[in-house]
Amino acid sequence: IRMRLRQGNYRFWGAHAYAPVRLKRRA
Repeated sequence: IRMRLRQGNYRFWGAHAYAPVRLKRRA
């Protein structure tokens, strides 16, 4: 179940969890 969620939510996590991290690191 975890592997399937990671593959399906890969885009959601990358856009919601990665975006804020990149902005915070740059700022």
